[in-house]
Amino acid sequence: MTDAALHPQTLWAQRKDKLYITISVEDFNSSKVEMTDDQLIVEGKGGAEQKLYKLDFKFYGQINEEKSHVKRSSREVFITIVKKESGPYWPRLLSDKTKLSYLKTDFNRWVDEDDSDDEDSNTRGMGGMGGGNLEQMMAQMGGGGGDGFPGLGDLNEGGSEDSDDEELPDLEDDTPETKS
Repeated sequence: MTDAALHPQTLWAQRKDKLYITISVEDFNSSKVEMTDDQLIVEGKGGAEQKLYKLDFKFYGQINEEKSHVKRSSREVFITIVKKESGPYWPRLLSDKTKLSYLKTDFNRWVDEDDSDDEDSNTRGMGGMGGGNLEQMMAQMGGGGGDGFPGLGDLNEGGSEDSDDEELPDLEDDTPETKS
């Protein structure tokens, strides 16, 4: 009796023109990856016990399999898939609305559709939050940057003291006296 194929943990993210798919299986080097204009099939053995893993995705839209490419490491398979037509984000990865427990969003590579115009220049490594320096980020948030935090003022300037800097009164001993 043969064992049924397992589904590997799979992450995905998209841009207007690409999809990024990361398949996590240790020692998945013997895998085969096939693409058609709307489908991805990945199959191979991996893990410590060399179990059979398989993915069969029918995409929401058309892809350009000739421009897409695959990179392998000892722990993951990275697939960059070029969409046939660049344009609005797909509402989902797959053609049907089925939720797959092993398919998750790759938040390290995800960029919102509104932010995707400058994605390559400043979003790497920050999960789509912009990779500019802290001063730029603070300036964008309205907090200035470089010269401290304008708007907060110098809290102790002007001679005023904080109320919690006042001296506290001595504690009184409320325990009744005992005579011996």
